[in-house]
Amino acid sequence: LREAREALAKDGLTNVDLVQESADSLPFPDNSFDLVFCYSTLPLVCDTGAALRHMKRVLRPGGYLIIDVAGRYNLSCLYWTLWYRRQGHFGISAFSYADVSRKLRSIGLRIVERHALGFCDQWKYIPGMRRLSVLERLFHVKPDPDRNLDYRISNLPGVFRLANRWYIVAQKAEP
Repeated sequence: LREAREALAKDGLTNVDLVQESADSLPFPDNSFDLVFCYSTLPLVCDTGAALRHMKRVLRPGGYLIIDVAGRYNLSCLYWTLWYRRQGHFGISAFSYADVSRKLRSIGLRIVERHALGFCDQWKYIPGMRRLSVLERLFHVKPDPDRNLDYRISNLPGVFRLANRWYIVAQKAEP
């Protein structure tokens, strides 16, 4: 937070409030925000249901929630679950795509955009394979999704459900 405040001050931005709060009990009034952005956080939250309900609660009708969600069916999930448990953390919260879709619908959020990544990164989680940096260059040649082989493969029907992560844009229903 200190670094973010310093960066904002350096850029002369004064209309930003930075707060640190628990994702599963946000202290903001209902319908406060047009956008809630939750990146690299939800996988580390124990009660993702409460976190998603609070994020939806603070969104204005028609507002957007942008999240990244860890996929359950890939080697990354196993690797990071074990790594976090060795650090004394519960592991990670990971889902099937069907589960996260159902969870968002059940609280009144409609998925309007979705992107999968990381299916082709499974090799990174096999001992000794990290040395094959040629694979990284093969799958991630360009940041442009149309030229990024991992992005293209991860979003294929049948492969999509096995992605490492999904980036989801969901919208809160209008009243």
